[in-house]
Amino acid sequence: MWLSKTLSVLFLCMSFTEAHDSPLLSRLLSELPAPLNSIANKPENEVQVLYVQIEKTEEGPKFIEHGWHLNKETYFYPASTVKFPVALFALEKLANLAGPRLNRETTMSMPPYDGEPSSVAEDVRRIFIVSDNAAFNRLFAFVGEEKCQQRLRALGLTDTQIVHALGLNHMTFANPIRFLDSKGELLHSESLSLMSSPAGRSGKTLRKGVGYLDSGVLVNEPMDFSHKNVFPLHEQHLLVREVYFPSEEGLRLTPADREFVKTTMGQFPRECAATTDAAIREEPDTYVKNFLGWVKQPIRDTLRCYNKSGQAYGYMIDNAYIVDEDHDIAFFLSTAIHVNANQIYNDNVYEYDTIGEPFMIALGKAVYDYERSRK
Repeated sequence: MWLSKTLSVLFLCMSFTEAHDSPLLSRLLSELPAPLNSIANKPENEVQVLYVQIEKTEEGPKFIEHGWHLNKETYFYPASTVKFPVALFALEKLANLAGPRLNRETTMSMPPYDGEPSSVAEDVRRIFIVSDNAAFNRLFAFVGEEKCQQRLRALGLTDTQIVHALGLNHMTFANPIRFLDSKGELLHSESLSLMSSPAGRSGKTLRKGVGYLDSGVLVNEPMDFSHKNVFPLHEQHLLVREVYFPSEEGLRLTPADREFVKTTMGQFPRECAATTDAAIREEPDTYVKNFLGWVKQPIRDTLRCYNKSGQAYGYMIDNAYIVDEDHDIAFFLSTAIHVNANQIYNDNVYEYDTIGEPFMIALGKAVYDYERSRK
């Protein structure tokens, strides 16, 4: 498989300077089927795209970036994409604790967020395959907000901020976490820890839209996103690049954990036999993989989308490494789009199915077809 080769460049030194829109991406976007070809130019859709070609050289892979409206100051709500770094950091932390009887498959208990039986491995699977909120909340509590921010900074992700749980009104305290063997014997525990209040987006006030629903009641004023999670598109890309093309100073994953993450990110739901949730295996191959939405199912094993997507508040985001072994193709594609025509947040009236998903599917096919034409 055309995957990783250790790079000599430090991940910490990777950076991106906003530049003019790529002529190539401008052309590919303009050639999408109508009316999708007009979406990227509409300000209300807030489209950002990053397409990264990978050239093979004697010195190792060379990454050629093509951006469209990329700007870290243009805020989008990152939704479930924040689950990606937390899953990685949970594996890092567990590896430091691991002993002969404590590993990623060890049962993990954290009331009241238990739900079905869980483990770090199971929660990582649920995060990548069906984007489960409870799985994220457990791992976020296990890693800890402060440690999460420290790891982000150490990796050079200086504009990313992960400060709150998902699908909950609040999660002020991380309850005691216990790891148990098959007989219920305690192997490791961590005491109650305080989750600090969100500090805000570098002190900036950020309000969007014309209204929002609060407990079912419409509030006729812009929604405040100042204390929400932040995960700029280019930093999302750098993290997925670090998984498959590791740097010397990057993630502290064990070789086994890195392979586990690689495999899990690219699995189709039908392949996830290890999960305790059988319903996962009933989802279609394209579930949470919009960039492959144009491919006839079942998708062949040699075409993979290693990704983490998310959608909430009318924002749709995907961050992917796409590999076609049959045609020796590999590239990165990340995008964010806003589909909230009425500008009211939290009302669940969004154009995911009519605008967001068709746009992502068409973009995925356009970039894939261009990659085929380069061969």
